[in-house]
Amino acid sequence: MPRLVEAILVLARFDEEDPTDLEAVDLSRIVDESCRDALAAAPERGWSTTSSPA
Repeated sequence: MPRLVEAILVLARFDEEDPTDLEAVDLSRIVDESCRDALAAAPERGWSTTSSPA
């Protein structure tokens, strides 16, 4: 339970940050890798992704 509370507090602190400090991040590689992992784990589900360059 203490770990859960600490995790929630960390998330709350992230939420307090000034949104002007944020920058765009290309997540296409992570999405593609996750989809390949999902396909390997459950090929019958027919996973696929479509991404476009930022």
